[in-house]
Amino acid sequence: MPLGEVLESMRAPMDLVAGVTYRRIGIYSWGKGILRRDPATVPEMGSMKYFTFPVPSLIFSNIQAWEGAVALSGVEDADHVCSSRFYPYVPKQGEDINLGFLLEFFRSEEGVALMRRASPGTQVRNKVLSRSALEASLVPLPSRHDQDRIAAHLDHLQLSIEEPASSKSGLPNPERAWLQKAFERSWPVVPLGEVFDIARGSVLKQDAAAETLALGQASVRWGFVDPSLAKPVDDDWASRQGSHRRVAVGDLLLNSTGEGTIGRAAVAEQKDADMLHDSKVMRLRPSSQGVLSQFTALFLRSPQGQLAIEGIKGANTTKQTELGIRRTSALLMPVPPPKEQQQVVDAWVRVGPLFERVAAHRRKRALLVGSIVPAARNEIFNAMR
Repeated sequence: MPLGEVLESMRAPMDLVAGVTYRRIGIYSWGKGILRRDPATVPEMGSMKYFTFPVPSLIFSNIQAWEGAVALSGVEDADHVCSSRFYPYVPKQGEDINLGFLLEFFRSEEGVALMRRASPGTQVRNKVLSRSALEASLVPLPSRHDQDRIAAHLDHLQLSIEEPASSKSGLPNPERAWLQKAFERSWPVVPLGEVFDIARGSVLKQDAAAETLALGQASVRWGFVDPSLAKPVDDDWASRQGSHRRVAVGDLLLNSTGEGTIGRAAVAEQKDADMLHDSKVMRLRPSSQGVLSQFTALFLRSPQGQLAIEGIKGANTTKQTELGIRRTSALLMPVPPPKEQQQVVDAWVRVGPLFERVAAHRRKRALLVGSIVPAARNEIFNAMR
């Protein structure tokens, strides 16, 4: 049935009052719900028109509908307002419609495809949702009983595989908490450059064999080096200046750039020996017998180490944050006696695998939430074509 035969757009224009703050909504893409913004003053809200909207209502973003921006307002949205970019819909008088059912439809592949067809345009900023096209689009409408049953089934499926609230991010990450406690002691601190020789990778073109592989930022994982992610040496990054940088057992490899990987450190093992590393990876080789690479890698992984890394980041010409040799040399790190360093490393060897199992379990749960419910939703609505 055409959507416009059972739903109608409903919103009421409002006059903004100076000195009053208003709470605006946004809508996340891919059916991920409503964004409730912090209170804003009239000057902060700009020149757009604003509206009140019914609760509940099925709300579409007119500029992001093509990527699934649709949500169902609830009681927590009763004191919020929306701009002219949002189209709230409610059932027409006399129509018995479960808006939760229609939300599930628009979150399916078929529903997103419908919104895309109703959002003409060749560029992202021009893909504006046409209300007339949306309302003319055919949507599945089984009986009210079946609408309720399907919506309840998908809601129950979502709740059944989500992590309990007590195990979500409100509680400390066990690995983070362990590392934070391990480095809370009052140890002497020294600059990294006093106990490590630090160098970037650099390879001479004429001396690099075609089959040579080099460790880049993807190869440096937390706790280990992954040679399977090494890349071939080629003219795109090999330099005519500099000297070979080959990895030796015990070297600390530190990512100097990369979104989500900057500051990540790992210690080279026998399997990594003699491999090259590229210019995005700094090699820290102990210059003193009083420091252990494994201990330093754990410090850099800890909240204290990550805070220290944040404090030394610079920026290059591409506006990426990065770690430079001079700044990295100045990073202050704890250096207790070697015996105490080894005790921290040995303790980590015992507990680290447990933390990895916990992390693997969380990744598995996230995969369930991210794949099973969409698959069930698509199966249901594909069968209604």
